[in-house]
Amino acid sequence: MEARPSPLEVLKRRKRSGAAATRRARMRSALALLPQASGTVRARLAQCVVPYPPIALTEIGRVAAAEGAVAAWRAEGDAQRLYDALTSLGYELGLAGRHAEANAALDEARAIEQPRWPPRLRQQLASRAGCVAGFAADVVSYRRDAQRALELAQAAGDQRGALRHRLSLVDAALMAGD
Repeated sequence: MEARPSPLEVLKRRKRSGAAATRRARMRSALALLPQASGTVRARLAQCVVPYPPIALTEIGRVAAAEGAVAAWRAEGDAQRLYDALTSLGYELGLAGRHAEANAALDEARAIEQPRWPPRLRQQLASRAGCVAGFAADVVSYRRDAQRALELAQAAGDQRGALRHRLSLVDAALMAGD
């Protein structure tokens, strides 16, 4: 029986396989098509351009890409996709150190969240809010959001997400000095 590769080996294999280059190429194609698109197609293309950590385009700023997706989904009136775009915008603003704006985007997402939505979708808000709290060194919020994200990941049967959120809880404990 072959041994399972370590996470580091998996990352190395992905890098060698060109997965990041393929995603970046799709992002560039979507960006090029945006000016001619309208409606739902425009919104989907705008969402494709939003950075996917750690992959981003140099042609458009991370925050600007996320703002474009929010505007496109807002125009379409699709609450779930707007919600997801708002959580991405919150993350990108938090990453840029614009914490008040990040929290405003996340608060808007909270206001439209519906309990009947799939746990995997609702997990995005908790996960990204936790990241923003971590960027701001707000340990209490980071821990709370990581716990909520873990609960939603487990409800969704998302084992990788659950592992990631458990690691966030460990990180929060270390930040708190526990």
